[in-house]
Amino acid sequence: MKKTITILVMFIFAVLVGSIPVQAVTATANLNVNKTTVKPGETFTVVLSVTCANEINGIITSYSYDTDKLELISGKAGTNFASLGENNNIELIVSKTGVTTADVYILEFKAKESIKEETSATVSLSNITVSPMTGDDATLNAISTPITIKPETNQGEGNTTPTGGTADTGNTTPTGGTTDTGNTTPTGGTIDTGNTTPTGGTTDVGNTTPSGNTSYNETTNTVRNTNSETNNNTSGKKTSVLPYTGMQPVIIGMIFVISGIAGIMYLSFRKYKNI
Repeated sequence: MKKTITILVMFIFAVLVGSIPVQAVTATANLNVNKTTVKPGETFTVVLSVTCANEINGIITSYSYDTDKLELISGKAGTNFASLGENNNIELIVSKTGVTTADVYILEFKAKESIKEETSATVSLSNITVSPMTGDDATLNAISTPITIKPETNQGEGNTTPTGGTADTGNTTPTGGTTDTGNTTPTGGTIDTGNTTPTGGTTDVGNTTPSGNTSYNETTNTVRNTNSETNNNTSGKKTSVLPYTGMQPVIIGMIFVISGIAGIMYLSFRKYKNI
């Protein structure tokens, strides 16, 4: 009889204990970044924020990231938390009571400088467990945040390369091979810069202008006719030639002056002869 009563009491006690409600723990976790788009070599931070209505006692989780695109600079526990984890494992315990919402862990990354094209990287946290001050632990789903890595676009140099592979530097090369720099040298002429001009219409400025093509340099002093000048200069020595432009008016002026002087002298001679 006594044995039956004991079993009955134990059964009733088990039913009563099982019927006691267990307080459900509500907790959330989020990842916040200070920059969603970065340039290669630029740093950014990822912050793990946790909210728990029953006060936070501790957090356990682990993080991962794209190691081929991102470089980990540092990882540290937030205010009022101490870190016990190693490597990519985060184990935090609270250092004060009454904390229900906090930034519990901060990760700092740098986008790798070797990235040359726009791409996306991801920072993720998994196996998140939040331990409250009272109640059971809360297990949360994995969370992640994307980061866009966008290299700076190279600015144009102001030149364009037309179809066919010719670089446009602001000058035009007309059909036939003549380089147009905005100046013109008559066909068959050469530029005299004080150097010898070989037969065939070349310009001696350190470079050679092919026969049949023309070039012009604004710093030149004299434009001569190749056929007449170079044929007379067979010795290869430098020949100085006065510019043709302006010669005729000077000669005519000199003739007038000499004629005037001669007339004055003639009149003076006749005057003295009559005396």
